[in-house]
Amino acid sequence: MKLIYSLLLTLWVFPTLAQQVPLTRSISSARRELDEWKRAHTSEEDTRQSLDLYEKLTNLYIEQSDSYDDSDGDLDSAYYYNDLHLKAAVALGYELAEADALTLKGRIAHLDLHYRESYLANYQAYNLYLKYPPDQCRYLFECLKRMGRIQYTTLEDYPQALRFFEKGEQISRTDEQRAFMLRQVGLCYRKMNKPKVAKQYFERALGLARKANRTYEIGMTLNFLGEIYERLGDTSRAIDLFHQAIRSDSSTITRSTSNLYLAQLSLRQGDARAAIGFAEAALRNARMESNNLADRAEALQYLAESYKVLGHFDKALEYHEQYKATNDSLPKNAGLQDFYKIMVESEREKLAEKQQEADRERKMKLWFVGAAVLFWGIGAMLFFLYRTVQKKKEEIALQKEKIEELNETLEERVESRTQELKQANEELIQKNREISEALVRGQTMERKRVAAELHDNLGGLLAATRMTIKALDPKNLTVREQEIYSEVLSMMGEAYQEVRYISHNMLPEELEKHGLVESLTRLVRVLNNGRGQTRFDLTVKGLDGRLSREVEFNLYNVCLELCNNILKHAEAQLAEIVVEKKQPKP
Repeated sequence: MKLIYSLLLTLWVFPTLAQQVPLTRSISSARRELDEWKRAHTSEEDTRQSLDLYEKLTNLYIEQSDSYDDSDGDLDSAYYYNDLHLKAAVALGYELAEADALTLKGRIAHLDLHYRESYLANYQAYNLYLKYPPDQCRYLFECLKRMGRIQYTTLEDYPQALRFFEKGEQISRTDEQRAFMLRQVGLCYRKMNKPKVAKQYFERALGLARKANRTYEIGMTLNFLGEIYERLGDTSRAIDLFHQAIRSDSSTITRSTSNLYLAQLSLRQGDARAAIGFAEAALRNARMESNNLADRAEALQYLAESYKVLGHFDKALEYHEQYKATNDSLPKNAGLQDFYKIMVESEREKLAEKQQEADRERKMKLWFVGAAVLFWGIGAMLFFLYRTVQKKKEEIALQKEKIEELNETLEERVESRTQELKQANEELIQKNREISEALVRGQTMERKRVAAELHDNLGGLLAATRMTIKALDPKNLTVREQEIYSEVLSMMGEAYQEVRYISHNMLPEELEKHGLVESLTRLVRVLNNGRGQTRFDLTVKGLDGRLSREVEFNLYNVCLELCNNILKHAEAQLAEIVVEKKQPKP
């Protein structure tokens, strides 16, 4: 058995390593080209050639990182060259190159699991691409694909996701790309409870996937098409499609999805034993993918329900507990959705402000043109009046009367315009205040979520690990091993305390309940109770009541960052924190 496992591991690892060799050679070659360019150009100004080399290296490092199954490859290098690519595009004024660099930045952030940065970069790239014809936008398909998936998966805005995917289908250059986009359109209609429309798109996607001979697209499209048939009442056709998906594609994701659908159908039909077989197959495939927790949780749920139907309550309870543990480890999107919505609204407002600024500039230009024409006309009229002054005395008198009337109403018009500008300014200040409050709410929500994740997940894991290590009997260890055992226990305890300290100080309860002074008092007390050599003193002057949430939030973060810097770098004996509220000078 060990020999077979070693052989399978070798067969899996060797192609991956063989795939890395050409990539490594290509990276080395591209870096040599960049070095030669730098030697040939003494100035630090970028050119089109350097821009292309930065993009080439960014793509190579992305491909290298994407080809690793359980590591992130060399994403730092991808970030580095992408940053050079983006700066060079901005410096040279190439908007399309800037959009390309932003799209690649979004892909790197997605590989690094930084989904907010990925969305923002793709959003900025998409708005730049809108200025140009689609055939000039090299990464527009990638941008639309990622924007649509984030709208579909994270924001659950299916109409907006549908617009991105339909645009992607229109600009697709290959059958594989069209098959992917049509499948995504079908998924949107499925979520919008339009199964008949979804069925049409899935069938079109299946035909293109078979034409392109892409087994993964074939398998997943068959699965979703089977689900649609089951919703429409054709169960036998649905089961046949699920089995076709298993035969068509050997990927673990396709097979886990097919077996989950079959397990669900078997349970509905009352065949618990068949459901157990399908659920176990789905669980085996899901466990082969380290990040496929959703399919793993669903398979465990079906196993628990099936054993409960059969009366095997011990096994049902065992699988139910596994299901709860796996389901609790799934990422929760509620906080992220709120943050994304705030971020999207902020970006839309920025774009609207830019559009308003452009409109104002156009109006100013039109005003200047109109004023120039007006002045020219007045000059011509005055010249004409000068030539005919003797004959047009009555007309001049009439003009004087009109001018006097205009002067009388001028002050009223100026006052009215001043009031309008004042009201517009007050509305703008109120809008900026609302945006600032929304950002603070988003930051506060995110800090709460991160603090909870640190305390509940990482803190619990550290505590469990320490209890597991303490279960060892140190008497059976050598002296050196006992020293290591003691050091490990001590380090685990320090790590647990550090996690608790970080999770609490990210957003302490005292800050929301009692305010800044109470939070800083507790912070100083915790710092002085630590083992550091620095003693902290807190002095508060003129701060009788509470400040706004935004001000207290920012002041607390500033103090926390300064204290951390003092502890890490200053080696001071005494540090004094002074918070003083001064009255404005008259």
